[in-house]
Amino acid sequence: MGVTSIEKENLVNDIKEMKSGSIEQMALVTYYSLGSYFKSLLAFGRKSSITKDNLNVIKEMYHILKRENVLLNYILRNIDKLDIDAACNVVEMLDSLNDKTVEYYYDVIEEVEEACECQEERRGIRPRKEFSTIIQTDSYAKEVIALSEDLDSLKGFLDYEPEFWTFIKPYFKTANVNLETMSGIFHVIPITDENNHVCAIDLLVPEIIDLKTALLAIQLYEQAYQIYKARGKEYQRQPINQSNLPKKYEEEFLQNKLQMTFNKKM
Repeated sequence: MGVTSIEKENLVNDIKEMKSGSIEQMALVTYYSLGSYFKSLLAFGRKSSITKDNLNVIKEMYHILKRENVLLNYILRNIDKLDIDAACNVVEMLDSLNDKTVEYYYDVIEEVEEACECQEERRGIRPRKEFSTIIQTDSYAKEVIALSEDLDSLKGFLDYEPEFWTFIKPYFKTANVNLETMSGIFHVIPITDENNHVCAIDLLVPEIIDLKTALLAIQLYEQAYQIYKARGKEYQRQPINQSNLPKKYEEEFLQNKLQMTFNKKM
């Protein structure tokens, strides 16, 4: 068994442990929230927002763990097509978010308990939360679905004419490296003739394995497309940082994919 197979097996085991742990988390949150609910019922009455919030905790936690389970199942179903390191990073992100989320809800329950003991309803108001849960933002779902993105998917999004891809094919190279330390190696450089006219291109883009690499690749392909349109002429570099393509990709293209893939399950 090779290293990749071992890493894949470890990832599958980690995901299964997270899924199994979610059942225990749901049981514990339900148990403590119901206990807090009855204490609040006696202390502040049925109509109190603090009393009702105990039931909200249970509902929210259920939907959070349900969505987490859907995302983890997606990774398991597609694991043979994913970059294992990239998938591991996303699973670690989900696991870290899960830890913060559970800790936050325990804090909510504890605040209600203390409010009941002190008979001070205002003390049971939810503490401020400094992060968005998995059901309050689609950013985590986009990270998951972007794991299965590839060049064909980006071609469909960019919708450049086939001649562009034919033009760059002889010069096109990809690399799979850690973007945190080596993003600077990627580049798009026009190659010019003796008249300073564009005749070719030097292009190195990241292999698309996750959301970060997809967004960087889009920026590089857009620069390459500007060079392609300038072939036979002098190239005037455009301010690519003003492009809205990465934002459009994330907020529209991936959002649509997310809805088609997960909507019925979330």
